[in-house]
Amino acid sequence: MSTVERLVLFVLSVFFVFLLVALLAPVVIVVLGSFYLDDHGNFDFAAPTLQWYAGVFDNRQIVDSMINTLIVGFASVFVAIALSILLALFQFWTHRRGAIALDLLIVLPFVLPPLVVGLSLLVFLREIGVPTGLAAVIIGHSLFVLAIVYRMIHNRLVQMGRSHIEAAMDLGATPMQTFWRVILPQIRGAIGVAAILAFTLSFDETLISLFLVGDQNTLPIMLWAMMRTGFSPSINALATLILATSLLLIWLATRRDKASVAADKR
Repeated sequence: MSTVERLVLFVLSVFFVFLLVALLAPVVIVVLGSFYLDDHGNFDFAAPTLQWYAGVFDNRQIVDSMINTLIVGFASVFVAIALSILLALFQFWTHRRGAIALDLLIVLPFVLPPLVVGLSLLVFLREIGVPTGLAAVIIGHSLFVLAIVYRMIHNRLVQMGRSHIEAAMDLGATPMQTFWRVILPQIRGAIGVAAILAFTLSFDETLISLFLVGDQNTLPIMLWAMMRTGFSPSINALATLILATSLLLIWLATRRDKASVAADKR
């Protein structure tokens, strides 16, 4: 290895370490603060405590925001899965000229800035008479996660091919029988992974919710509001809970994806 190559490798290594520290250090500080901050906001590593977590669950507003977040997450995932299955089957079976345009419409809410999506939905929903609140947030989150769910289900349908479906129909199966006994078992793994990823995205989403939530609160918005009114160690505990939940969901999605791939190979 030449001197120039060693120098480049050294610079890249230093940059990687710096980037890793810059990304992980704030997270580590937040997590440690949830266990080791005292009443004055100072670190006391000799006296770990769970009082800030207890304070989170004793706060009725935080508990209500957790419930709202779960309601929005599960409802959004259900709506996104139902729409994605219909759209994916339509695209998979028809191959019409408008397929690219439909794909673009589906992916737009995910790739556009959340600020634009949230504001656009707020204006549109007001025009059609839908008030702000959890229902509006569910609509916004469903559109936001639709691209992920749709793409995973559609890709699985493409991998599956048409042979099994055509064989079932040739044997006299109705469209509903074909869906329940042939298509659904094949795409079930993709639906499971997509559902977990979609719930993770909905759980963490803030900007779209901020425009649509009205006088309700979701967990990320509650965290944001707490940070605006002044620092409290309970913020560390709440942020750690959100982080832990997100990591758990990502881990579950990864496990589910590996299990689905292994099942396909058998």
